[in-house]
Amino acid sequence: MKNITVIKKVSVGLLALLCIWGAFAATRMIVHSEAVASTGAMSPKTSLFAVLEKRRYVSDLYDLVGTDPEQLKQLQVSDLEQMFDQPELKRREGNLTVWQYRSDACVLDIYFRGDDETPLDYVLRPRNVAYFVGGEDSSVDLSEVDCIDTIISM
Repeated sequence: MKNITVIKKVSVGLLALLCIWGAFAATRMIVHSEAVASTGAMSPKTSLFAVLEKRRYVSDLYDLVGTDPEQLKQLQVSDLEQMFDQPELKRREGNLTVWQYRSDACVLDIYFRGDDETPLDYVLRPRNVAYFVGGEDSSVDLSEVDCIDTIISM
């Protein structure tokens, strides 16, 4: 009977010790997270989480645009940057800004009016490649969906 009482006391003591240690560890993690956040740096856990969240978000955007490229006009600038990264070329044409993305097979031009955050229009076209050996121009015939597939960054 004495052994059971001793075991109970030791168990209660260990449980109390674990609770105190857990509270200390949680407080330490919160303080560390706040310190990391105040410096603007990302901890390894946060950066992994951010990468996974970006991939999931880009995948959702692709599900939307990959089946209906007209949906590009509904996206915000930040969505486009998440999906395609930075454009290879940004140019101004009067009141329009054009973002250009390119792959080996095609080109995507996205047009913005003024400071609008959503695109006014877009153009997907095959990329013409000149083959100097034969002297002929050649372009790959891709659908809009296939073109987006070649440009998207995942």
